Amino acid sequence: MKKALVFLLYFLSFSTILLAQVDTTIPVRIVSIDALARNNYNKLTWKTACFLEYANFEIQRSYDGSNYISINSFTADRLRCLQPFDYSDYSADQMAGRVFYRLKVGDKVGRVYNSKIISIITQGHGIEVNSFVPTIVSGSADVSISSSENDDAVFTIINAQGVIVSAQKIKLNRGVNTIHLSAGYLQPGKYWLSVSNSKNVIIRTISFLKQ
Repeated sequence: MKKALVFLLYFLSFSTILLAQVDTTIPVRIVSIDALARNNYNKLTWKTACFLEYANFEIQRSYDGSNYISINSFTADRLRCLQPFDYSDYSADQMAGRVFYRLKVGDKVGRVYNSKIISIITQGHGIEVNSFVPTIVSGSADVSISSSENDDAVFTIINAQGVIVSAQKIKLNRGVNTIHLSAGYLQPGKYWLSVSNSKNVIIRTISFLKQ
Protein backbone atom coordinates (compact mmCIF):
# COMPACT_ATOMS: atom_id res chain seq x y z
CA MET A 1 0.00 0.00 0.00
CA LYS A 2 2.82 2.36 0.93
CA LYS A 3 4.67 1.60 -2.30
CA ALA A 4 1.51 2.22 -4.31
CA LEU A 5 1.03 5.58 -2.61
CA VAL A 6 4.63 6.60 -3.30
CA PHE A 7 4.22 5.61 -6.96
CA LEU A 8 0.97 7.57 -7.22
CA LEU A 9 2.56 10.70 -5.75
CA TYR A 10 5.53 10.34 -8.11
CA PHE A 11 3.20 9.92 -11.10
CA LEU A 12 1.14 12.99 -10.17
CA SER A 13 4.28 15.04 -9.64
CA PHE A 14 5.72 13.92 -12.98
CA SER A 15 2.40 14.65 -14.75
CA THR A 16 2.34 18.17 -13.23
CA ILE A 17 5.83 18.83 -14.59
CA LEU A 18 4.77 17.66 -18.06
CA LEU A 19 1.65 19.84 -18.01
CA ALA A 20 3.70 22.85 -16.92
CA GLN A 21 6.11 22.24 -19.79
CA VAL A 22 3.28 21.98 -22.31
CA ASP A 23 1.58 25.13 -21.00
CA THR A 24 4.75 27.20 -21.33
CA THR A 25 5.80 25.90 -24.76
CA ILE A 26 4.59 27.51 -27.96
CA PRO A 27 4.06 24.51 -30.26
CA VAL A 28 4.59 26.36 -33.53
CA ARG A 29 7.58 28.17 -34.96
CA ILE A 30 8.87 29.60 -38.23
CA VAL A 31 11.60 27.35 -39.62
CA SER A 32 12.57 29.72 -42.44
CA ILE A 33 11.32 32.95 -43.99
CA ASP A 34 12.39 34.70 -47.18
CA ALA A 35 11.26 37.64 -49.30
CA LEU A 36 12.00 39.08 -52.73
CA ALA A 37 10.97 42.24 -54.56
CA ARG A 38 9.32 41.57 -57.93
CA ASN A 39 8.40 44.09 -60.63
CA ASN A 40 5.26 45.37 -58.92
CA TYR A 41 4.90 43.30 -55.73
CA ASN A 42 6.84 41.67 -52.90
CA LYS A 43 6.73 37.92 -52.41
CA LEU A 44 7.14 36.24 -49.01
CA THR A 45 7.79 32.52 -48.54
CA TRP A 46 8.09 30.60 -45.29
CA LYS A 47 8.03 27.15 -43.68
CA THR A 48 6.75 26.16 -40.25
CA ALA A 49 7.08 23.43 -37.65
CA CYS A 50 3.57 23.07 -36.23
CA PHE A 51 2.18 20.70 -33.59
CA LEU A 52 -1.26 22.30 -33.40
CA GLU A 53 -4.57 21.26 -34.91
CA TYR A 54 -4.91 24.84 -36.15
CA ALA A 55 -2.49 27.79 -36.23
CA ASN A 56 -3.36 31.46 -36.78
CA PHE A 57 -1.07 33.43 -39.08
CA GLU A 58 -0.82 37.22 -39.35
CA ILE A 59 1.43 38.93 -41.91
CA GLN A 60 2.68 42.33 -40.78
CA ARG A 61 4.42 45.09 -42.75
CA SER A 62 6.42 48.17 -41.78
CA TYR A 63 8.33 50.92 -43.54
CA ASP A 64 10.52 51.92 -40.59
CA GLY A 65 11.16 48.56 -38.91
CA SER A 66 9.32 49.62 -35.73
CA ASN A 67 5.65 50.33 -36.51
CA TYR A 68 3.83 47.38 -38.06
CA ILE A 69 0.37 46.95 -39.53
CA SER A 70 -1.45 43.71 -40.34
CA ILE A 71 -1.90 43.16 -44.07
CA ASN A 72 -3.35 39.64 -44.05
CA SER A 73 -4.40 36.90 -41.61
CA PHE A 74 -5.60 33.32 -41.98
CA THR A 75 -5.85 29.96 -40.19
CA ALA A 76 -4.12 26.75 -41.31
CA ASP A 77 -4.62 23.21 -40.06
CA ARG A 78 -1.78 20.83 -39.22
CA LEU A 79 -1.79 19.22 -42.67
CA ARG A 80 -1.51 22.62 -44.38
CA CYS A 81 1.32 23.60 -42.04
CA LEU A 82 3.41 20.76 -43.44
CA GLN A 83 3.53 22.59 -46.78
CA PRO A 84 5.48 25.78 -47.64
CA PHE A 85 3.58 29.08 -47.50
CA ASP A 86 3.78 32.06 -49.81
CA TYR A 87 2.13 35.46 -50.00
CA SER A 88 2.29 38.19 -52.65
CA ASP A 89 2.02 41.74 -51.33
CA TYR A 90 0.70 43.94 -54.14
CA SER A 91 -0.22 46.82 -51.82
CA ALA A 92 3.34 47.63 -50.69
CA ASP A 93 4.74 51.04 -51.62
CA GLN A 94 7.46 50.16 -54.11
CA MET A 95 8.84 53.69 -53.79
CA ALA A 96 9.57 53.24 -50.08
CA GLY A 97 13.11 51.99 -50.62
CA ARG A 98 12.90 49.43 -47.81
CA VAL A 99 9.95 47.35 -46.64
CA PHE A 100 10.03 45.24 -43.46
CA TYR A 101 7.97 42.11 -42.81
CA ARG A 102 7.36 39.75 -39.92
CA LEU A 103 4.94 36.94 -39.14
CA LYS A 104 2.83 36.60 -36.01
CA VAL A 105 1.81 32.99 -35.38
CA GLY A 106 -0.43 31.80 -32.56
CA ASP A 107 -2.97 29.29 -31.32
CA LYS A 108 -6.60 29.48 -30.14
CA VAL A 109 -5.68 30.20 -26.51
CA GLY A 110 -3.67 33.29 -27.34
CA ARG A 111 -0.07 32.06 -27.26
CA VAL A 112 1.88 33.86 -29.99
CA TYR A 113 5.27 33.71 -31.66
CA ASN A 114 6.82 36.50 -33.76
CA SER A 115 9.19 35.54 -36.54
CA LYS A 116 12.41 37.36 -37.13
CA ILE A 117 12.12 40.61 -39.09
CA ILE A 118 13.20 40.56 -42.72
CA SER A 119 13.51 43.47 -45.11
CA ILE A 120 13.24 43.98 -48.85
CA ILE A 121 15.22 46.65 -50.64
CA THR A 122 12.89 47.84 -53.38
CA GLN A 123 14.99 50.63 -54.87
CA GLY A 124 18.62 51.07 -55.83
CA HIS A 125 21.37 48.83 -54.50
CA GLY A 126 22.11 47.91 -50.95
CA ILE A 127 22.08 45.45 -48.11
CA GLU A 128 20.23 45.40 -44.79
CA VAL A 129 21.10 43.40 -41.67
CA ASN A 130 17.91 41.79 -40.37
CA SER A 131 19.09 39.96 -37.26
CA PHE A 132 22.00 38.49 -35.33
CA VAL A 133 21.16 35.51 -33.07
CA PRO A 134 22.11 34.67 -30.44
CA THR A 135 23.80 37.78 -29.05
CA ILE A 136 25.49 35.66 -26.37
CA VAL A 137 27.55 33.30 -28.52
CA SER A 138 29.03 30.00 -27.55
CA GLY A 139 30.16 28.40 -30.79
CA SER A 140 28.39 30.22 -33.64
CA ALA A 141 25.69 32.72 -34.58
CA ASP A 142 23.39 33.27 -37.56
CA VAL A 143 23.30 36.62 -39.34
CA SER A 144 20.30 37.37 -41.58
CA ILE A 145 21.00 39.88 -44.40
CA SER A 146 18.79 41.17 -47.20
CA SER A 147 20.43 42.21 -50.46
CA SER A 148 18.94 43.96 -53.48
CA GLU A 149 21.20 41.98 -55.82
CA ASN A 150 24.00 39.41 -55.93
CA ASP A 151 26.77 41.24 -54.12
CA ASP A 152 29.57 40.99 -51.58
CA ALA A 153 29.71 42.00 -47.94
CA VAL A 154 32.58 42.09 -45.48
CA PHE A 155 32.24 40.80 -41.91
CA THR A 156 34.79 42.36 -39.57
CA ILE A 157 35.04 41.21 -35.94
CA ILE A 158 36.60 43.69 -33.50
CA ASN A 159 37.47 42.97 -29.88
CA ALA A 160 37.01 45.21 -26.82
CA GLN A 161 40.48 46.73 -27.35
CA GLY A 162 39.53 47.89 -30.85
CA VAL A 163 41.72 45.29 -32.56
CA ILE A 164 40.45 43.61 -35.72
CA VAL A 165 40.31 39.89 -34.99
CA SER A 166 39.10 38.76 -38.40
CA ALA A 167 37.74 40.08 -41.71
CA GLN A 168 35.86 37.87 -44.14
CA LYS A 169 34.25 38.52 -47.53
CA ILE A 170 30.75 37.08 -47.79
CA LYS A 171 28.94 36.28 -51.03
CA LEU A 172 25.32 37.49 -50.94
CA ASN A 173 22.46 36.39 -53.16
CA ARG A 174 19.56 38.63 -54.06
CA GLY A 175 16.94 38.34 -51.32
CA VAL A 176 17.39 37.15 -47.74
CA ASN A 177 20.67 35.44 -46.82
CA THR A 178 21.44 33.55 -43.62
CA ILE A 179 25.17 33.57 -42.85
CA HIS A 180 26.57 31.09 -40.33
CA LEU A 181 29.22 32.96 -38.34
CA SER A 182 31.73 30.75 -36.54
CA ALA A 183 32.96 32.19 -33.24
CA GLY A 184 34.36 29.15 -31.47
CA TYR A 185 37.92 30.41 -31.86
CA LEU A 186 37.22 33.70 -30.03
CA GLN A 187 38.26 34.22 -26.44
CA PRO A 188 35.48 35.02 -23.94
CA GLY A 189 34.58 38.71 -23.90
CA LYS A 190 32.75 41.46 -25.76
CA TYR A 191 33.08 41.89 -29.53
CA TRP A 192 31.60 43.91 -32.36
CA LEU A 193 30.60 42.63 -35.79
CA SER A 194 30.92 45.33 -38.45
CA VAL A 195 29.09 44.62 -41.71
CA SER A 196 30.28 46.55 -44.77
CA ASN A 197 29.05 46.51 -48.36
CA SER A 198 31.15 46.02 -51.50
CA LYS A 199 31.94 49.76 -51.52
CA ASN A 200 33.48 49.48 -48.04
CA VAL A 201 30.63 51.45 -46.46
CA ILE A 202 29.70 50.21 -42.98
CA ILE A 203 26.02 49.19 -42.97
CA ARG A 204 25.68 48.14 -39.35
CA THR A 205 27.75 47.34 -36.26
CA ILE A 206 26.42 44.77 -33.78
CA SER A 207 27.79 43.99 -30.34
CA PHE A 208 27.84 40.44 -28.95
CA LEU A 209 29.32 38.48 -26.08
CA LYS A 210 31.45 35.37 -26.50
CA GLN A 211 31.05 32.91 -23.63
